[in-house]
Amino acid sequence: MIKHRVQASIKSISARFGLDVYRKKSTIQNKIYNQNWVYVELIGPSGVGKTTLLNSISYMPDNNWAGREDLMKLTTHAAKSLGSSSSVYSRLLSFKVNSITEKEYSFYQLNRLIKYMIQVLEADFIMSRGVYQRYLFDEGIFHNFRTEIQNLGKTELSQLLKNRAFVFVEASPEAIVSNIRKRQGDLAEPDQNPNHIGKSDEDLEQEAIRSLGLNRKLQEFLAKSGSKTVIVNSLDLKQGASDVENFINEIKPPRSSDCS
Repeated sequence: MIKHRVQASIKSISARFGLDVYRKKSTIQNKIYNQNWVYVELIGPSGVGKTTLLNSISYMPDNNWAGREDLMKLTTHAAKSLGSSSSVYSRLLSFKVNSITEKEYSFYQLNRLIKYMIQVLEADFIMSRGVYQRYLFDEGIFHNFRTEIQNLGKTELSQLLKNRAFVFVEASPEAIVSNIRKRQGDLAEPDQNPNHIGKSDEDLEQEAIRSLGLNRKLQEFLAKSGSKTVIVNSLDLKQGASDVENFINEIKPPRSSDCS
């Protein structure tokens, strides 16, 4: 019953991908403003310390790199159609809905998860329009749609990989569990990650091990696809931030002539 209710809700919500995803007076439209952009996405298990690492990177205060807040503000206030660019996003959303509706989530949790996933896809579309030139993001589509992306065809995948690089963040399973418990203590249960609620430390540790393994496979998959990737450890925050900075210093936005 819940699955049917969610699918009906999704049918309505996902219509936005061909209609009015954006709601802003600005001129963010279904065209690319510039193609000289580059997007570096941080990928890692929940609780690994992606956001903490991101906040420690010295590039963030100087506005050279757009981050999560910049993109999420645009998804909240922007306005125009995704148009023909929406097909790959619609497929990813369809894959994700089929996946999460098989899990034992409440309707509230499912609704919240799916709306969040739509926001992630909206942010990615805006990013690909070249509104900013450089992006550093810890909640992107390769993090949130890890399995679904690997089910795409070669053409769709190559479109998504354009101008992107990836930082894979790792930590020990014990450290990940500790971070999750700290986060749970700061949030009311409805706002917690539903994958963590009611789980023992042992359960969470096994999930961290599984997720780290899947991310290693994704890293290998992306590297074989020609993408630039790096693996950093968040346990040593200073060294991890330095590793990310060294990596992104080597990333240069492509010239317009290279993107045509």
